[in-house]
Amino acid sequence: MKKRVKTLQSLVFLGGISGFYETAEIVKDINDKNPTYRIEGILNDDTKLHGKIIGGVKVLGPLDMVSNFKDAQFIMGIGSYRTRIIRYEIIQRLNIPQERYVTLIHPSARIYPSSRVGHGGIIHSGVVIFQETILENFVTILPNGVIGTNNFIGEGALMAPLVTTTPHVRIGFYTHLGASSSIAEFVKIGPGAQVGIGSVVFRNIQPGAIYIGNPPRIVNKVDVPGELLNRWEELNRAQG
Repeated sequence: MKKRVKTLQSLVFLGGISGFYETAEIVKDINDKNPTYRIEGILNDDTKLHGKIIGGVKVLGPLDMVSNFKDAQFIMGIGSYRTRIIRYEIIQRLNIPQERYVTLIHPSARIYPSSRVGHGGIIHSGVVIFQETILENFVTILPNGVIGTNNFIGEGALMAPLVTTTPHVRIGFYTHLGASSSIAEFVKIGPGAQVGIGSVVFRNIQPGAIYIGNPPRIVNKVDVPGELLNRWEELNRAQG
């Protein structure tokens, strides 16, 4: 009798090259335990990359080619501290149904059963997410992050390595938390905000604010789309 070969889920990576290498390692580690995925290609708007082979995978063309892939799922690899708001705009532009974004969770991550991770999330090695925490869609947590109990991590939030949050923290949509930053209990960080490397945050941070240092101080502010601001206000009214 022939051994049945498992069909791998086809994935298409959306985003930059540095992010691809990181994400490809998560896919490899998942497949080493249980063959699940095959990365079919990369889509990137940089025309200089089109046709190149990156880590054994071809850059097939621009992001707008997503409509060519009827059976694939997508990996949202777009976004950094510089492009956190652009990440939101691209997701809106592509208008892909959220269920077509795969959520990748490294085998070494620990997520408590009462917590929930949305579509399009990328959870790296060594991450711990404690009880009763919600991660909305497109949240990325880099290695060894620790997310406390009863947290809310808004859509598109990006967390660098070794970020730590304590209980009852709320992180707004499309924020960026720098490496080794720590967020104190009950703190709210508004949408589009950025927290610098190594900062220890004890007070709420307003939408779009950029804080660096320890103690952190505001150094700049960026515009945040009105839709995200309205959603943040509604969330705070609902949660008290």
